[in-house]
Amino acid sequence: MQTLPLEDRMAYLLHAQTSLSFRINEVRHYIQQLRATERAQDLEAMNVIEKDLLRTTAMVLGLQERHRLGSASNNSRPPTPVPQGVRGRRASLAPTTTEEIQPRIVSPSGGRIGKRYKKAAIRGKIEAVKKELGFD
Repeated sequence: MQTLPLEDRMAYLLHAQTSLSFRINEVRHYIQQLRATERAQDLEAMNVIEKDLLRTTAMVLGLQERHRLGSASNNSRPPTPVPQGVRGRRASLAPTTTEEIQPRIVSPSGGRIGKRYKKAAIRGKIEAVKKELGFD
């Protein structure tokens, strides 16, 4: 990352911050769902993931601030020449789509929480309804 020009570093960090904020919101949504279903172990795992994402976000914000301060003190330095093959890199760092991506959050136990979790939750609800209605 140190070899990238300042603009590219700032664009990368901004993209990372946006991505992390999106993931934190997903984790908070899962936490609310887990509280509703009272699954203590899953809730604890999601709280750990949320704290980890918040620490990572704080680190990204610190890097952004450090690069801003560094760029303010290095204004007298001439700009670094950019090699031919690197000019398009800034575009590749920017988000390419606005559609929401299905969350792929890895729980501390190593399993993914996402599609499989939703399917299991749906199956559990269906089984509970079957038991209530006496179809079991």
